[in-house]
Amino acid sequence: MTSRRGRGEGSVHYDESRDRWVAVLEAGFDGTGRRRRLKRTAATKTEARRLLRDLQRDAEDGLPADRASVTVGELLDYFLAVVLPSRDPSPATIDGHRWTTSKILPALERVRVRDLTPEHVEKLLAAHGHLSKSSLNRIRTNLGAALREAERRGWVLRNVARLAVTPPSWSTERRTLTPDQARALLHAARGDPLEAALWIGITRGLRPGEILGLRWSDLELDTDPPLLHVRRTLTHHKGRLGFGPPKTPGSIRTLIVPHSTLEVLHRHHTAQSEQRLRAEPVWRDLDLVTCNEIGGPLDPANFRRSFTRLGTLAGIGHWAPYELRHSAVSLLCASGVPIDQVADLAGHTDLRMVSRVYRHSLGAPVDAGAGTIDRVLDGSDGTTT
Repeated sequence: MTSRRGRGEGSVHYDESRDRWVAVLEAGFDGTGRRRRLKRTAATKTEARRLLRDLQRDAEDGLPADRASVTVGELLDYFLAVVLPSRDPSPATIDGHRWTTSKILPALERVRVRDLTPEHVEKLLAAHGHLSKSSLNRIRTNLGAALREAERRGWVLRNVARLAVTPPSWSTERRTLTPDQARALLHAARGDPLEAALWIGITRGLRPGEILGLRWSDLELDTDPPLLHVRRTLTHHKGRLGFGPPKTPGSIRTLIVPHSTLEVLHRHHTAQSEQRLRAEPVWRDLDLVTCNEIGGPLDPANFRRSFTRLGTLAGIGHWAPYELRHSAVSLLCASGVPIDQVADLAGHTDLRMVSRVYRHSLGAPVDAGAGTIDRVLDGSDGTTT
């Protein structure tokens, strides 16, 4: 008497009516409660056994076993649950993929991946025409990342997201502070709790989260030259503030602190020490360079509001904290700093910058116009636009 096969083992048998060997695997139940029984046929018993092993391996890995019927919804679920976490992304990256997934699923959730066409993607993007160009590109890019995984596994023969055309859409104009506007803003921030944050943003191009996550222990102000280490970022995930690694591995970098910013940081440290004495015993000792009134992390929303207030005070209108970073890059490029040095400064990473990422890992601090930005801001270079 033969023993009964265990669940998930599957079986191979010969079908005389079809003159084919058949591999069978029980795949649980579908969304309607019906049992899913996957079958593959082959000309030989050996080939059928290989097909059964493929089905079993996919099931163990959490992959949809019936590749022919994998839907976009199943692919995106697998990508978010298995593929993306294996790449150790930042919480912001994961949230970004969840956001784009929420835009994709209503239209494409039940479409089989193998039936997906560029026209499907273009219709999806057109339905979200109220979004900015950058948001539409995020949707297309993230769908393409999931389809690239499907392509790698042989579920599809081409990545249709790469073939789709992003439709015209409104876009927010990218702006940069002029040297005169930058000087006005920094003058208005004199003595403000955000003064150091603004100087760091506009001279070294840190992202807002990197500024808010910066600790005094990340600064070496008494070395020659003084150094700033970007090692982490403030995150805002599901309504809670926390700290995590920077956006990409290339964002971990060491920068030289310009002389002007160094003076501001020394002044800010003194002011913060006085603030700490006034706030004891409720002061939170988190070693933050930019913090709230009791030493805790500054909420990004409060950072934006205070930044808007300072912009109004400076007479330059409404600006967002991230535009400090854009302004730093633009001002340095316009002043003749080589683009590769500016890219290093900002922590940009792409295929062309791999060698520079490795160079950073050796501990070489990035100058990128530390002296130039001083001359731009004090007006000694003659720039007045």
